[in-house]
Amino acid sequence: MTARKEYLLDSEPEITFNDNTDKNNWYRLISLIFDTNVRNIEDEKADMGIEDYDSKLGKGTGKLKVGIFAENEGKLNKLISDIKKALNPVLMQENTNSDEGYLPFKWTETIDTTAYNMEVWVKSLEIPRVLLNENGSGAITECNVKAKEPKKFSQETIDIIVNTASATGIGTNAGDMPTYPTVTITGPSQASPKIYYSETGEYFEVNDTLGLVDEYVIDFKEATVKKNGVNAYDKKTAASKFFSLKSGVVTIVCSNLSSGHAHIAFKSAWTL
Repeated sequence: MTARKEYLLDSEPEITFNDNTDKNNWYRLISLIFDTNVRNIEDEKADMGIEDYDSKLGKGTGKLKVGIFAENEGKLNKLISDIKKALNPVLMQENTNSDEGYLPFKWTETIDTTAYNMEVWVKSLEIPRVLLNENGSGAITECNVKAKEPKKFSQETIDIIVNTASATGIGTNAGDMPTYPTVTITGPSQASPKIYYSETGEYFEVNDTLGLVDEYVIDFKEATVKKNGVNAYDKKTAASKFFSLKSGVVTIVCSNLSSGHAHIAFKSAWTL
């Protein structure tokens, strides 16, 4: 993929935008602009009116506008049919690759001088509307979509592996937004293995001792804790935090791993 040129909707059928390998039959992305809503959360205070104490960032909504070019009416109808299927909300929900109806929209983008493979998970809010050109050789489709989060992410996962040979692991969130990790702790361990985020002082600690085949998976975004695939939220210590990783260097220090290890996985995140 070339920077800001080629986009892929990982749908069924798969749709590639701006790929004019077949110069007579292709999709061109005209625009995909997201907007995020910030709404205030207010609290009534006795004798003081209403105090604004927090704000909540909503999911991004946007308009996807695509030009369709075809060499004849039959192929134009096929291209229209394919994109209407790919962006049909019901079919997106049923897609085996779908996460609650969201599918990855992927492209390559250059930020400063570095090219990143980006993705944002989107859900269609309607079946695309189609406007045919007067000459019948092309069309424009428009569709309102919603992003799962008001962020775009690197397609690549950053992995920090910490084991008994090295109690500290370092990675980088190359984006400008916080991102949540998924942490996997594999036994054996001593009592109460801890994952410590040096940049903020936050940590996550498991009130347990892991055996040789035990494994904890902690999803910091979803705030879930599982031991060997079973809910183990009660093993989270009271002071533990489901922290996010800030932009820049990420330093993870682990303790009480014994001969086990910890795997911290995350994706860099940018403002949508």
